[in-house]
Amino acid sequence: WWHPVVREVATMRPWGNDWEGIAAMLHPAITSDQARESVELLVELGFLRRKARSYVQADPVLKAGSAFHDNRIVGYQIQMLKLASEAFDRTRGADRSTAATVLGISRETFDLFVKKSRQFRSQLQEMSRVDDQADRVYLLTMSLVPLSQPLPKTP
Repeated sequence: WWHPVVREVATMRPWGNDWEGIAAMLHPAITSDQARESVELLVELGFLRRKARSYVQADPVLKAGSAFHDNRIVGYQIQMLKLASEAFDRTRGADRSTAATVLGISRETFDLFVKKSRQFRSQLQEMSRVDDQADRVYLLTMSLVPLSQPLPKTP
């Protein structure tokens, strides 16, 4: 779970090789070895580039793509939902925003919700891309999941 967080934190100031500093920024914290290995992996994979004592992102916004349903991505998304759930125990209410809404909708409206949520996420990603004063990393999770079976088709 921490690689994308390290990718963001690593660019927030010139860390040099302060792996303990990077590790301590994560919430929950990781070890300094995990921070170092994560940065090394991100550099090796081309997600980060070293620039003197700093790191820069090769691409400020990463997207898996809407048609990407690989089991690793689904596993990652489940891990992020668990992380968001656990954040309630370690984060003050003033530092988080949460909403839950239960809605009765048709398949057509579901498809429209998915389209609108993708557009909204893209807008938020663009806002974060141009934010040159980032001082904290946040996790945004959005899920639209069925909580009932569909009505049976009437003959």
